Amino acid sequence: MLTLAVLRVRLKCSKHPNFQPRQGAGAVKGACTRCGQLVAIHEQHQRLMRMLAETPAREYDQRPRKEAPDTRQQQLF
Repeated sequence: MLTLAVLRVRLKCSKHPNFQPRQGAGAVKGACTRCGQLVAIHEQHQRLMRMLAETPAREYDQRPRKEAPDTRQQQLF
């Protein structure tokens, strides 16, 4: 079983604080490595979210369940 928690990270480039990674690699100014890394992180996150959305949901346990045996002592009544 895989459990993913909601992760919120606020990362900014110290040189370009108004840069938004969702603008893409074309918006990186002057080949800034920090902005490029932010774009790469954003793209990987989007890819992970797409993969999770495309993964079909499945029951946790598809095996038929056996009923528990009756352990009450009926002979005492």
